Amino acid sequence: MIKIQQKSIVVTGGASGIGAAICTAAHKEGATVGIIDINGDAAQELCTALGRRAHFAVGDVESEGSIDAALEKLSTSMPAFNGCVTSAGIMPTREPIEEMPLENFKRVLENHINGTFVTCKLVGRRMLATGGGSIVTMSSVLALRPGPVL
Repeated sequence: MIKIQQKSIVVTGGASGIGAAICTAAHKEGATVGIIDINGDAAQELCTALGRRAHFAVGDVESEGSIDAALEKLSTSMPAFNGCVTSAGIMPTREPIEEMPLENFKRVLENHINGTFVTCKLVGRRMLATGGGSIVTMSSVLALRPGPVL
């Protein structure tokens, strides 16, 4: 892992799955982590399990205002952000693509594409104001190897 000791990293979708694994690994390596997730209970639980240098805020990547508020909350308890991982994602249904309602597909796009854009925009703005940083955007393995659903 890249040396991230004394770094301040925000992770969307940080309370479960890959996001939680990223938060846990970064914290273990000495980073301060900010967990942003729509599931506040899970975010708080992970934050408590990690202990010192872990912070959380409830945030929904489908809402620019929600992510802005979550980042604002984290910025009051964490050092200036110099890292971000956008790992929030959804798959609201598991039916084959030929049976998926268009509204479900639109929600996936809103969450994955717009959520990543909004997070990069808002975190990037804060990073630029404090000397820069790095943003990592995540994709599912389904992008490379579609399964039966896609």
